[in-house]
Amino acid sequence: YAQLASVATVNQLRTAIKLEPRPDPDPRPEPQASITKNTDEHFTWWRIKLPHAQSATLDAAINAHREALITDWKQARGDASQAAPPMPGDLEAFLRLVEAGWDAEATRRPHGAHTTVVVHLDLDQRAAALHLGPLLTDAERRYLTCDATCEVWFERHGQLIGAGRTTRVISRRLRRALEHRDRTCTVPGCEATRGLH
Repeated sequence: YAQLASVATVNQLRTAIKLEPRPDPDPRPEPQASITKNTDEHFTWWRIKLPHAQSATLDAAINAHREALITDWKQARGDASQAAPPMPGDLEAFLRLVEAGWDAEATRRPHGAHTTVVVHLDLDQRAAALHLGPLLTDAERRYLTCDATCEVWFERHGQLIGAGRTTRVISRRLRRALEHRDRTCTVPGCEATRGLH
């Protein structure tokens, strides 16, 4: 182009450059499966990107758990006059799939503890937070610590000084007595009478 530039007009140079073959673009990277997690003060949301074959497997698993939940829902509902929680959907099926995975992993390696949600509770301030996570509202704190297995860790001025035994907050006997007394789920908005947690 240096020799052509000395004798050609601007329009001729533009035409010559347009006719020059374009270089091959760099190959695009192959898309990768991924999972990301974001949180704010109220919710945590997950974004999952899967190849179609793995996505079909996940869809089939969620569908199977949703059908099982709907069957349980219909059996628990009994006659139509009984108040029942809303019919389960994909969210409930996904959470049931996660819980089934926990149980399978605990069975596969019996030496390991059942996977748990860890909540840190400050008795002085009556505040709770998820382990390495956000603070919980009072309602979430009461719900997660209502019927829990807990370990007591003793601290003084922020320094760990000891740990207690793992114990249940509510014994099985007291739980049955509360179920007999209340006859229904006490979570606001839920009127389920079976499968109480």
